[in-house]
Amino acid sequence: IIIDDGSHISKDVITTFKFLFPKLRKGGWYVVEDIQTSYWKAFEGDPKDLANPSTSMNFFKQLTDSLNSSEFERDDRSDGTFDDYIDSIHFYYNMVLIKKK
Repeated sequence: IIIDDGSHISKDVITTFKFLFPKLRKGGWYVVEDIQTSYWKAFEGDPKDLANPSTSMNFFKQLTDSLNSSEFERDDRSDGTFDDYIDSIHFYYNMVLIKKK
């Protein structure tokens, strides 16, 4: 299990996930807590544009497509960085849990 309880700044949360998730053992869990900072300006959040791609919450929302990437009917599938490695994503109050395949 990896628990991100770092700076809570969106770019740091995203960078940390991209670095640590590949190192997580198969079947392991990656936890990000205090995800509410995605809505706080002081942490690079955006309380108005809930689809702002630079927030950590939207980064994890976009990862939900990874769950079904094998079903994409197109040739321009993502680079596979996470597509083949995410088993499930769970959203809870101020927390995201990602299980690795």
